[in-house]
Amino acid sequence: MSFHTARHTAVTFLLYYNLPLTTVQYILGHTSIRTTEIYTEVNEATIRNSLRVLHIWHEQLQVLLSFSVVQGLIQTDLIQQKP
Repeated sequence: MSFHTARHTAVTFLLYYNLPLTTVQYILGHTSIRTTEIYTEVNEATIRNSLRVLHIWHEQLQVLLSFSVVQGLIQTDLIQQKP
């Protein structure tokens, strides 16, 4: 494996795990953010991971919303039962 390939692979992992682009720019010693942006190409694994995270967020939101609705119904019912 060449140095360039190893560097590119390492940077791809840093970006995959959401290290800020400006931090990667500093690590690489790039003076221009445009040079660092070369490493931000989208790959299938990144797309799959993003979709998985969105799916999890959607499920959690649905649970929170249903809990909020139930809590609202309980509170409304309790208010109506007060003498």
